Amino acid sequence: MEYLVILLVIVIIYLLYLLNQKKNKPINTAIIVNKREEKTKRVIIDELEDQFFALNKFNIIKYANPSALKRFGSNLIDKNISSVIRNLLCYF
Repeated sequence: MEYLVILLVIVIIYLLYLLNQKKNKPINTAIIVNKREEKTKRVIIDELEDQFFALNKFNIIKYANPSALKRFGSNLIDKNISSVIRNLLCYF
């Protein structure tokens, strides 16, 4: 009977350890991009004739290529994409 209690305590301690390890995972696991690659990607995006927007998870515009700035106006950064598109549709 004593062995069973000891075994049960060991199993509970092990499960608590596993639970604690799961909580301690790093929050930001994003891949770090090489600065050189990022610069070449930005050059490619800047040369596009199509409009390109980079949005955050809240649909806020964080980057617009020159073609997008020419079409939608120069004050796009930190605006919600839906307000930019909605304002454009009101003119037609």
